[in-house]
Amino acid sequence: STMDGHAVIEVADSGAGIAPELAGRLFDAFATTKPQGMGMGLKICRSIVELHGGSLTHRPGEAGGTVFRIQLPLRDGAEKGTTWAAEAIRDALSFLFTSRGVPSRGWPSGEAFLAAQPLKDCACVILDVRMGELSGPETFQRLRALGNAAPVIFLTGHADVPIAVQALKAGAYDFLEKPFNDNQIVDLALAAIQTHLAAEAEAASRRDLAARRATLSAREDEVMGLMLSGAMNKQI
Repeated sequence: STMDGHAVIEVADSGAGIAPELAGRLFDAFATTKPQGMGMGLKICRSIVELHGGSLTHRPGEAGGTVFRIQLPLRDGAEKGTTWAAEAIRDALSFLFTSRGVPSRGWPSGEAFLAAQPLKDCACVILDVRMGELSGPETFQRLRALGNAAPVIFLTGHADVPIAVQALKAGAYDFLEKPFNDNQIVDLALAAIQTHLAAEAEAASRRDLAARRATLSAREDEVMGLMLSGAMNKQI
């Protein structure tokens, strides 16, 4: 419905309602009654609604349960609204990673992120497939051209899955299809970081071995090659 220049959406359920001790902090971070819940869903929803100039509230239902009310101003400017939503999601993800003890930082666009290079402490990059003027895959290609080898995870909608698959073939670590679980994205990023660190350690070991081999004389190098091939002493 509409009221005073606002669109009003109400969603009601017929459950047991919200416990009094939880009602006052329902939209707080980590407020949850689920054993495996993060308590971030409603906080993210309210942040997105408020960044659009609206409000998200709740009240007990007349016949039990709970009624959630979303009120948004009726106005033009879909592009601006999309930008605000992106900011809310980016901030929510940053908050989520911080809550898991993983430092993070966000940028408003692919261009801004590339302009901040080089980032020596960049352990993992999360890109949306669709990101304004410079898309996620384009940002990924330019990032690699700049020499940044950090693992990249793409966030994608169902329609963008083929694009994400192409990014995997180009060297991206993985992709997550929206909507995704809060813990899933953090766990995937941590796995990507560990895989990347292991690969870097192996590459460093190979470089060290190559440097040591370069110090050998031609005969010493030949002997080492024979030893590694399993040749017996009398054959060497």
